[in-house]
Amino acid sequence: MHLCGGSALQMQEAAEALAEREGLGLLTAELEGGESDSIQDSVSLVLREARLQHAVPYFTGVDEFGGKVLAAAFRNLDQTVVIATRDSEFLFASQYGAALRLRLAPLDSQQRRHYWESNLSRRTAWVAGDVLDVLARRYRLTAEQIGTAVDEACAKTRLGSAEESFAQGAGPATSAVSDALFAAARARSGEAMAPVARKVNAKHTWNDLVLPPATLEQLHEFCARVVNSEYVLTQWGFERKLSMGKGTTGVFAGPSGTGKTIAAEVIANEIKLDLYKVDLAAVISKYLGETEKNLDRIFTAAENASAVLFFDEADALFGKRSEVRDSHDRYANIEISYLLQKMEAYEGAAILATNLGQNMDESFLRRFAFNIRFPFPEEDSRRRIWSTIWPQETPLARDIDYGYLASRFRFTGGNIKNVALAAAFLAADDGGVVTMTHLLRAIEREFEKMGKPVRCDELAAELRVLQDNSERS
Repeated sequence: MHLCGGSALQMQEAAEALAEREGLGLLTAELEGGESDSIQDSVSLVLREARLQHAVPYFTGVDEFGGKVLAAAFRNLDQTVVIATRDSEFLFASQYGAALRLRLAPLDSQQRRHYWESNLSRRTAWVAGDVLDVLARRYRLTAEQIGTAVDEACAKTRLGSAEESFAQGAGPATSAVSDALFAAARARSGEAMAPVARKVNAKHTWNDLVLPPATLEQLHEFCARVVNSEYVLTQWGFERKLSMGKGTTGVFAGPSGTGKTIAAEVIANEIKLDLYKVDLAAVISKYLGETEKNLDRIFTAAENASAVLFFDEADALFGKRSEVRDSHDRYANIEISYLLQKMEAYEGAAILATNLGQNMDESFLRRFAFNIRFPFPEEDSRRRIWSTIWPQETPLARDIDYGYLASRFRFTGGNIKNVALAAAFLAADDGGVVTMTHLLRAIEREFEKMGKPVRCDELAAELRVLQDNSERS
């Protein structure tokens, strides 16, 4: 029996179940590196020991050995043997015809809930059933990862101690306990993403978003779809009706600085998943087929990690297909077609942000669950951004005129953030209080970056005239 595709604990439990069904014990042997002759000798010793102990031999650590080596070691085999490999493509069954391959499917939500519950019970701890349901549905962890997450949460909150509030059956779990479990689950689920994408330290909340009501409503719907995805697909049976399009994917389109990245952070915080930003420079390759391989690794890792995948400046990668004039056009179109298939097959959460929504291929937009527009902020929105951009600890002068700033300067939220930060540094070097003078100097610098020079003293004079007219009226 060749077990593959599952976690180590999952395959161990499958081997134990097989041995128990045979009425035998299980003898586990991990093969170590060496010459093929020494491996065959080791296998022969284990097979003999298993016969003496009336057990089924279970071999692990065989991924590095070729199927021919094991087939030679199992020649003239007259007993049941189980091997386990991480690689599903390990060529053993084809080398040894009597082998049966069993590809273990990832744990479903009910199985994950069982592992969460059993590990908490092992630590004589208890949490509410709805917390277990959310943990099981949201995080696609292996049995080992769930055990590690529970141990970590217990260590942080003393969940398994003798304190009455955490003892078995002592009552509902505290928010600190639930937060510790979610944090531990997020840490475990992100392990697969570290080599292929950069984790974003998501700090923003809904209060940091200044957007039209329709845009905010769509963002809430995006969160609700992620949270209820497995429930609708499995419990309501939609999984049987859908072969593709099971994931939650969205395009965030709008000018630079309108809040697309902040919205992605808010979503990740709301649904308690980590946000990973894909570095397109590390994905796109000039060599044929390498871009597709890089993307395949990213999507596979993200799906296993239960993370939110974020592509910034996505139009560079997900552009429109063009008419084929030469081999470059043909290969570019092949890449885009491949991406179409990957996005439709992806079952996780993915966000594509673009400043040029009109450059996106229409076939992409049709396959996305959400196409959310981030408009340039109007004056009322700009005023709200100016008034909420400041941290509570920042000392602000009373002369700051948010109405003037919002009406006079047609900035995006990103521009306003740059100005506020620059003004804060200017103030820190000049008295320690942010004033309109500091803001106007920072605005002058921002316009210089934009290639639209404006004089700070002219802005100050204009402001004084407006204030004098306001006082006379």
